[in-house]
Parts: sequence; structure tokens; C-alpha cells
Amino acid sequence: MYLFYDQIAEVKTIKEEALVQKGGVNKETVILKKVRPEACGHCHARAVCGVKKEFEFHAVNNTGESVSEGEKVWIELPDISLSKISFLVYGFPVIVLVATLLLAVEVFSFSELPALLMAAVFFFLSFLVLRSYDKRVVSKKKEYRPKVLRKI
Repeated sequence: MYLFYDQIAEVKTIKEEALVQKGGVNKETVILKKVRPEACGHCHARAVCGVKKEFEFHAVNNTGESVSEGEKVWIELPDISLSKISFLVYGFPVIVLVATLLLAVEVFSFSELPALLMAAVFFFLSFLVLRSYDKRVVSKKKEYRPKVLRKI
């Protein structure tokens, strides 16, 4: 397996090969199958892959070439830091929870139960904010999506 890093648009990437499961889902998207190599040990995203030996995912095909089922292609995967993602997913809601609880009790002088209920509501709302941010901003950024580079 050939792995190497590249610096494109300030996002570290990993380039490797994958097998086309289904080509031409729409104009740009293909479904790829990746057999997890043993060399994934250095990648920050290895925890996202889980323990599966192989997994399927959608990738952007900007090559202009049509790809069909069974062909091998070079792909580019973003190497995103899981500590940053973990902070956003877990840290931000906890900070919102604690800040709401402290503001309700200390500043607005609510009793414990209403303050706790208010903090719980804001805690769950923070997850909705993160989901909205992911759908509107992050998932539309092409540098964070897997890309087909060329056929092998």
C-alpha cells in the first residue's frame, strides 16, 4: 500500500487506492470500497473507520473520467485531527451546559432544578447547532471530502 502526505489547501491528505463499488451515483459522486490496510496506524481518522476490514464511502469524482464497478482508483482522503473534532462534538456542549448552569444559578438566581432543566435544554440545543453547522458549512467544503484523483 502506498501512502504519502501532501499539503493541499492547508488540509493534510492521504493518497491511496480504492475499488469502485458503484460508479456514477450522480454527476460527481461514486461509491468506493476501501480495504483497511495495516498502514492506517499513523492516521488520525483510524478511529472513525472502526475495526472493519473494509468500508464503503462516497467520493467526489472531478477527474472527468467515467469510472465503472470493479476499477481501481487513486483517492485522496483528508487527514483530519480527531482531537479537534472530539472537542467540537463533546467539549462545546459540555461548556454550554456548565455555562448555562452557572449563569442560571449565580447570575439569575434560579433554584437548582429549573437551572438544571434550562442547562439540559441548552445542552441539547448545542447539538442541534453543531448539526446545522456541519450540514451548512463543513460538509459543503470540498477539501474535507474524499476525492478520486485518477484511475489505476
